[in-house]
Amino acid sequence: MSKILVIEDQEDIRENVKELLEQKDFLVETAINAEDGFKLTNSFLPDLILCDLMLPDHSGIDFIKRLKENKQLKEIPVIIITGHSQQEIFRNSMTQGADDFIVKPFKARELFDAVDAQLSKAKIRKQDHRLIAELSEQSPLPILRLDEKGKIVYSNPAAKFLEDESLIKELNNLIELEVGENFEFEFPVADKIFNCIVSYNPDHKYHNVYFIDNTVQKNAFSELESQNTLIERKNQNLSQFTYIVAHDLKAPVINLRQLLDLLLQNYHLKSKTKDKDHVLLSLLNESLDKLETVMEDVSGILKAREESAIQKKVIFSVAKYAKKAVNEFKDVLKDINAEVSFNIESSLRLNFPLSDFSTILFNLIENAIKFRDPERTLNLNFTASETHDEIILKIKDNGLGFDEKIAKGKLFVFYQRMHSQIEGKGLGLQLVRNIMDSHDGRVHFISAAGSGSTFLLNFKK
Repeated sequence: MSKILVIEDQEDIRENVKELLEQKDFLVETAINAEDGFKLTNSFLPDLILCDLMLPDHSGIDFIKRLKENKQLKEIPVIIITGHSQQEIFRNSMTQGADDFIVKPFKARELFDAVDAQLSKAKIRKQDHRLIAELSEQSPLPILRLDEKGKIVYSNPAAKFLEDESLIKELNNLIELEVGENFEFEFPVADKIFNCIVSYNPDHKYHNVYFIDNTVQKNAFSELESQNTLIERKNQNLSQFTYIVAHDLKAPVINLRQLLDLLLQNYHLKSKTKDKDHVLLSLLNESLDKLETVMEDVSGILKAREESAIQKKVIFSVAKYAKKAVNEFKDVLKDINAEVSFNIESSLRLNFPLSDFSTILFNLIENAIKFRDPERTLNLNFTASETHDEIILKIKDNGLGFDEKIAKGKLFVFYQRMHSQIEGKGLGLQLVRNIMDSHDGRVHFISAAGSGSTFLLNFKK
């Protein structure tokens, strides 16, 4: 019967893992921190350890380092349990001596597969070390072993192309620059870029060097950096445009307004009848009104976009602040006898800028009121659900609705309207989309003419 030690400070996870493993007839002991875990390792001598990455007293990495310093315990395989999914954490865990990792939340099958794999490998190591050498021989990853003098004492077939005197010299120079038993660095060879993971064996005093081809990822990262630079330039241009709209264009428009007002006043003093000149001045006045309105609207959108990017996130109850947003319209909703319902769990929390959340709901509620069907009572329903990485808020009404095919590509665009008989500029929905975009969220809709609309807001957790 194989013995397994589980080191996990969260009781529900610890007990759940223990129960699952005992169902598979493993002998299981548990600890809630690294110190207790190390004491149990000495007395229990497990065949495998499952260790949380973040423990109350020490990290899982620190536990592994301490384990590897003990000659009696260093061969025990360790599977790291983590709530993080970043590749850097995985690589760091493996570099520091972890044998595998599983990411919370995990399924029972993932746990069993990882445990079975590590116990099988441990059994192989105990039964026949020569088999490990055979696995290295068959590995597609280049593997080198260098002694204290920097000479190659082992290389697998995949590493034969690295057995060049100048390459080995360069490799040794890089190893000498690093401090610690385990580390990694980039190592270019011809047209490839390798990520070298180096581990040191203090007993036999040699370095094992594993070469992972990182060429594709490196090129992709370079492309991403280029795209980020381009986005940064576009944002700078956008900021400059915002300044132009808010300042440089404002002054001449104000001058035009003053001059036109003087012309109209002078005209009214001289003539009481409307002639061709008066008609032209009136048309010019209307055009200037529209220009001022457009400038105000564009300035409002750009300002909202910039402010949204710097808003601080807070954690709040979705139900509480959805009801608070509706309460802002209580008088209007009462006057039109609207019916509002909520189906949102009180425990549901969202990490999002609160003012942005209020702006989104304000505009969608205002639209539902504006585009209600006069022939029936407005029903407004709020529901929310969550997936492993999103919170989805639905706002449904029974208003006029619109044709989805016509609305696609137009609904969230400035100065696009679905109902020509109702005044509107599309500014509200433009603001909603800008805010959701700036926080890596999504907004989309379901609607049909005469049957109402549903707006779906997907917030990243």
